[in-house]
Amino acid sequence: MQYNNLENMLTQIDESIKVVAIFGDGRKLKPIYFLWKSRKYKISQIAYTWISQEGESKIHHFSVIDTNDDLFEICYNNESMIWKLANVETEG
Repeated sequence: MQYNNLENMLTQIDESIKVVAIFGDGRKLKPIYFLWKSRKYKISQIAYTWISQEGESKIHHFSVIDTNDDLFEICYNNESMIWKLANVETEG
């Protein structure tokens, strides 16, 4: 999948999801797979990570690619301990 293709669209989802994650090297949070709408998405690659601030909460953002080469943005709120699916890239 070409992620810079103008035919692809970013769709905002903003739904809670369940995530299996581990703490890797240096206590870095690493998502392994997530469940959304009763479907399991195995993460094959973490493309990019960043942290934002919402009040007292740090939000850990992960741009991830699943085994079908689909691109998702998932987020973890360290204060509420809730994972969300923020965005998904779809072919437009």
